[in-house]
Amino acid sequence: MVRMRTKSTALLGVLGFTTFLAAPAWAALPPYWQSAREIEAILKNEAVQQALQSVSPIRELARTEQGYKLTLQDGCYALVRVGYLKNPMPGPAKFELKVLEAGCKR
Repeated sequence: MVRMRTKSTALLGVLGFTTFLAAPAWAALPPYWQSAREIEAILKNEAVQQALQSVSPIRELARTEQGYKLTLQDGCYALVRVGYLKNPMPGPAKFELKVLEAGCKR
């Protein structure tokens, strides 16, 4: 009887470990990769591109309290808020972008 308990415990351990390996990774992204996703989304965002109304090269992208400030070589800028959404499951943070302010200082 003791021997059967050991076998079943070992079997449960193996099954649990196998399930752990087969399960998708739902962990949050490390901060570096999360910010990389946010920056990529800002650069591809149509509302940000329209707000800038410029094709000048990027001079600076700086983190602010609410999101990012994107400044172009010609002085145009956009303040973009990153609003984090509720995640029903653990995983990378979901977010939405909103242009708070844009203008040109020429």
